[in-house]
Amino acid sequence: GAANLAYFSRSGYSRNAPYTVHGLVPAAAGCQLDLGGVPLVLGQGRAISPVSEAGVVANGVPLDREKAYGRSVRTGCFDGKAIRNLRTGQLGRIKNVNLDSSLALEANPGLRAGDRFELLDIQPDDAVEIPGVVALWQTAPDHWTVRSNVPLSINLPDAASLVVDPTSGGQGVVARETARSGKRWRFTVAGNACGE
Repeated sequence: GAANLAYFSRSGYSRNAPYTVHGLVPAAAGCQLDLGGVPLVLGQGRAISPVSEAGVVANGVPLDREKAYGRSVRTGCFDGKAIRNLRTGQLGRIKNVNLDSSLALEANPGLRAGDRFELLDIQPDDAVEIPGVVALWQTAPDHWTVRSNVPLSINLPDAASLVVDPTSGGQGVVARETARSGKRWRFTVAGNACGE
C-alpha cells in the first residue's frame, strides 16, 4: 500500500530528514505526527570546555558521522541541527561540527564544561512536507485496491468515476461497480489522513 513519508527541512540543513508517518492525529494547531517511536538523536556528546567567545565547544565524544573519505572531509551531517543540553533540557542550534568533533554553535543551549548533550535530527519550526501517494494494485481478476493519503478522483473508461476523500474517516472501504460493455470494476479504497 501507500506509505506516508514526512520530510523535515530547514534553511541551513545539509540534508532533509525523511521519516515514515505511522499515524496522524488532529491537534489544535494542525496534526500530530506519529513517527513510530524512532529515535531522533543523531549523536551524543560531552562538553569538555566552556563555550568559547566564537561559539565553539570542545566535545569529548567522537562524532564519526561528520567524517568521510579517509576522515579528512566534513560530511555536513549535523549542519543546522538542534543540540539539547541534557542538564537543562534547553535547545540550541549547531552551525557545524569540525573534524575534531568540536561544535560551532549558532545558539548555545547553556552548555558548561561537563554537560552532556544530544544532537537531534528535527527541531521546532522545521518545515514538514508529506507528499501525496497513490497506490493501485490488482488483488484478484477484475478486483483492484486503491490506497491514497490525499483526496483523489478516478475516472474509469466507461465514464463512471470514484472519489476518494481520505479525510472522511481514516480507513474505509468504498466500492463502485459498473457493467458497461460487460466489464465490472470494483475498487476498494483505504485512506489515511488528518482531518481539520
